Amino acid sequence: SSPANAATNVNTLPALTWAATTNVVSYTLQIAYDNTFQDILLNTSTTSTSYQVASPLYGLTTFYWRVRGIN
Repeated sequence: SSPANAATNVNTLPALTWAATTNVVSYTLQIAYDNTFQDILLNTSTTSTSYQVASPLYGLTTFYWRVRGIN
């Protein structure tokens, strides 16, 4: 997946990508300010294995992202 774990100097409008999973109809993507995902910035669904962030993320800030397949 991209960007990789612990990536630095990532564009503020990153394109997030991940590997396809079998028997999945869609994916839930979350971007958060914390690694426990209590402070979520983005929560969206997509049928694609990529997502282009549309609004710039804050610079010099750590973000966490995860994807979950839904079947």
